[in-house]
Amino acid sequence: MKFVRFFAAGAVCAIPLLVSATSVHAAIAQRTIVLQTDTPPAAPLNVTWNPTLRQYYAAGAGSGEPMYSKGYVFSETGTLLQTFSELEHDLRSINYNPNTNKLEAMTFNARDGGIGTIGGRPQGLFEANLDAGGLFTGSTSMLIVSLPGNLGRQTMPVYDAGRNEFYAFSNTNIFNRVSRADGSLLGTIALDTTPIGSPGFTWFASGFDSQNDLLVVVSPATDDAYTFRLDGTYVETWELDIDVPSFYGAGFANGQLFVYDQSRNAWQGYDISSSSPVCNDIDFNNDGSSFDPQDIDAFLSVFSEGPCIPETATCDDIDFNNDTSIFDPCDIDSFLLVFSEGPCTLCGQ
Repeated sequence: MKFVRFFAAGAVCAIPLLVSATSVHAAIAQRTIVLQTDTPPAAPLNVTWNPTLRQYYAAGAGSGEPMYSKGYVFSETGTLLQTFSELEHDLRSINYNPNTNKLEAMTFNARDGGIGTIGGRPQGLFEANLDAGGLFTGSTSMLIVSLPGNLGRQTMPVYDAGRNEFYAFSNTNIFNRVSRADGSLLGTIALDTTPIGSPGFTWFASGFDSQNDLLVVVSPATDDAYTFRLDGTYVETWELDIDVPSFYGAGFANGQLFVYDQSRNAWQGYDISSSSPVCNDIDFNNDGSSFDPQDIDAFLSVFSEGPCIPETATCDDIDFNNDTSIFDPCDIDSFLLVFSEGPCTLCGQ
């Protein structure tokens, strides 16, 4: 049993993390940019991107009295431009809103609003005011006094500008859809985790890939990222090369997944663009016949280091999904799925 430490409004608790993961074929996420802090946050949150100023923003949760949060500004190449240590709220997520051209900050217990019991800080959705160069000024402006649709007090909602709504996550397979207009609950999204089992997701953290309409969650048990469509359908698994945090510390910005690397006190960016595999045709023995059961026999024979069937034929190579892995059982799954008139996938899901 794995125990993790949990920061919650000034309290640190240890709770068991129970997981039951199913082995799936994972694509390798490629590192992109690193957002290196000078002084680490008490609890790292997410990263967002302002395409007008071409700057990244990141934040950390509040700590102690008076529960001020840290804010960071980075250039598009990752240069640290500002560390601001007195953002006057106990933050949980920040999102650039292209509809309002504002950097919007969601606090702890924005669900209920009001004044926080620790630190006495206002709660809700605020604009984090910036100067002409896009740096934090320290002041904020109230936008929504409470968002009752949020999924709990700790959630880190991510923003979908096209639909003008937030997606709020805890760590189960449920997202709440929350109205940006008034904070009300619009509905829920249930992630279908059948293909991956129950890996145990990072608490409260998620990302939204607006270009591909995908929700992204990460797992500290597997150190993987998982993508899902907005109807909850599983899409893909991505292998990360850092220890994924158990709480907070992940998000999606500027076409990249960002995950906080505790060993370096930095947000590591990853490219998790869909690998979109291109499968070979199913005429494996190249006899001109499609949907021919002999192609299955031929594929399994060559996969087992046997001859092509018939032996006089010239069979294709066994890297059916063209992911460069040889003698990979996923090629069998992919071949059989395409043979059954299904889509080309990395592992037959």
